[in-house]
Amino acid sequence: MKPRTSLVKDIAFASLRHLAGAAAGLLTIPLVARALGADGLGAWALVGTASFVLAIADLGLSTAVQRAAAQGNMDKARHTVGLALTTILVVAPLLAIVGGFGLNELPTTSASLRHDLPLATALALLGGAIAAFAYPYRALLLVKGGVRPVARARTVGAVAQVAITAGVLAVWPSLVAPALALLVSSLLETVLVIHAAKVLDPALPIRPARPPSLRAFGALLGEGGASLAVNVGGLLALRADIALLAGVSPLATVAAYGVASRVVDQSFTLAKQTSTALLPRLSDPKAREHAARLGTALLGGLVASGMASIVLLGDPALVAWAGPVAASPEVSIAVGLLGAASVIAAGHEVVASTLTLGAKSAWTAATPLVLGYAVNVVFSFVLVSSLGVWAVAGGTLLGNALTSVLLWSRAARLLGWDLRAVARTLAPVVAGGAAALGAGLLVGHTLGDGLASSLAGCAATTGLGLTATALLARRSA
Repeated sequence: MKPRTSLVKDIAFASLRHLAGAAAGLLTIPLVARALGADGLGAWALVGTASFVLAIADLGLSTAVQRAAAQGNMDKARHTVGLALTTILVVAPLLAIVGGFGLNELPTTSASLRHDLPLATALALLGGAIAAFAYPYRALLLVKGGVRPVARARTVGAVAQVAITAGVLAVWPSLVAPALALLVSSLLETVLVIHAAKVLDPALPIRPARPPSLRAFGALLGEGGASLAVNVGGLLALRADIALLAGVSPLATVAAYGVASRVVDQSFTLAKQTSTALLPRLSDPKAREHAARLGTALLGGLVASGMASIVLLGDPALVAWAGPVAASPEVSIAVGLLGAASVIAAGHEVVASTLTLGAKSAWTAATPLVLGYAVNVVFSFVLVSSLGVWAVAGGTLLGNALTSVLLWSRAARLLGWDLRAVARTLAPVVAGGAAALGAGLLVGHTLGDGLASSLAGCAATTGLGLTATALLARRSA
């Protein structure tokens, strides 16, 4: 097992990896908003979301690579990497067609946005397709402890994305600018990830492979099918939220929801790097129980504390970041509901990874996640015309709550925990959130409304929440 200092370094590099990606996304929003306005930001939210469809181009085979590597079967892992490349070559063009469907009709009167949309969509989808080729290599690196080169690759891509977006927008205020930046960033990151994986294992293929038989290929697809189902469900939920809002609301409302979902998603994913660094331990039966407790406390406490501070004290910071669109009431509603949903997700994220790597079938973790996404989509679809943002954000909250109950019941069986052990694991998360909420309410009455006060209050509130989490986690250990 790695020493504790190595684990801390892995968590730091995992956090750096996403911090770079988060910075790229978070900086792109104000750049686009200031150059193209609220309608331009809403259009980019739709185009960017469309490119996410390419994330399922491997049909879940990256998870099959990860499971084979975690089980020590490197021959199988290498062969599956080659099959994943073949699958991406075939599936990515089809998904690009799906991703671009319906984007030719934007709810805007801007002629320039309509003119730039086809090229921007094509560039963003191509970037998504290129990024897909890195997935099997990244999966192998992460499960083998190679989080550091992955972080470096993401940092390079993020710097390029922000620089190109800013540079092109300065001379050509067009929707094409962020799309071009996404394409170049994806290309750089993919090349660097593949290089790092080849350094780790020179025998890894870089060419597509033919399956030995349809039966063998079907077996691998079945193994990765759980991951595919989760990714499809997540993409449908995300795409449905944006698409449903766009169907009943102006682009300014879509932009407001995009701002809220971006800040919550990036904050959650940054915190989630703690669980990414724990993947090698979660795949080890001897270390699994301790890693699940540690990861849940770290991730849950960080998300609960951070979201409490953003919801209660973050408005001035959001306006300074994204501009006037962040001052709309839709942003406050969405941040509150999506923030609560992310706290629930943080409470079960680590045990979901535990089930994916340690259960007999990856479907043990996938089924609750897919059911949660289904609840989200149905709730949003039924009520969006009457409730708008309340429906799409509230559906996420309800779906996550159902997923959490189902995942914990399955994880408790795998780990041999009773209800008391589950409650003891989740107690630090609750303590951190409660402490942060109390501190945020108190700080909100004593500090002013400016940006400096907002940032200081968020930092202090998050710090107090994390302190409460750490104290209770130490007592529960």
